[in-house]
Amino acid sequence: MYVCEFGKWREALDVEGKVGLCTSDKEGSLEDTDLFGYVCKSQKWEIFTDSLEDKRDGKRYAYRKAAGLYWMISNLQDTTFTWADVQCPEGWRFPTETDWTNLSKQLAGVTANGYQLNLISTMGKDRRAAVRCVKEP
Repeated sequence: MYVCEFGKWREALDVEGKVGLCTSDKEGSLEDTDLFGYVCKSQKWEIFTDSLEDKRDGKRYAYRKAAGLYWMISNLQDTTFTWADVQCPEGWRFPTETDWTNLSKQLAGVTANGYQLNLISTMGKDRRAAVRCVKEP
């Protein structure tokens, strides 16, 4: 499916295939697809980002839905740490190798808002160096 936007044709987002274009009557609505959660803003679907507050330290961490899980997109720790010290907030867990593989496979070649999504740019160059947590929807 293709969409004409600003006089140019582009491949439709997965959300557009599911519920159609982001129009003024859908402004502010949230839609989930198999890949992402989207919000309709200014007549354009954007990947929805939210945040949680870690009750242990009061810090806020951004997350997005991707490949069927909520993924933290903020690094869990900003300071030097040892792996033994790191814990996910309540209800969250560390991603398994299978989670990473599924994410990589499902995002391969996927575009959103005209940009190709790249696992490296969204999750860091070395996924093991970044402390990320996931949560089931």
